[in-house]
Amino acid sequence: FFDFAVEDPARFRLMYGEEAARKERHPSLAREWWAVFARTVAAVEDCQRAGQLPPGDPSDICLQGWAAAHGLAALVLSGQAPGAPRGRRRLRDFAMRILFAVQPQALAARHRPVP
Repeated sequence: FFDFAVEDPARFRLMYGEEAARKERHPSLAREWWAVFARTVAAVEDCQRAGQLPPGDPSDICLQGWAAAHGLAALVLSGQAPGAPRGRRRLRDFAMRILFAVQPQALAARHRPVP
């Protein structure tokens, strides 16, 4: 998500702008959005079963992660993220550090093989 935002900021803004939020005007967009959200919830459930994410409502966990990634991407794109480096690789490392700052064990779990 973060990589997409910094690699294609115009499309990121289009996809998450006000018009895209009016899903009732765009039924096919709404169907795709819900399908992607359902796949993301399923991925969170898989990670919870593997012990890589804490227990809790998977939809809430998805929304928390999405909000954090979206917010960080928006701050970086607008030049308002203190300490954000330049360069794709360094930005990705920065994003991972920031997004997992509250739950460093989740970052460590990312590197653990799934049983």
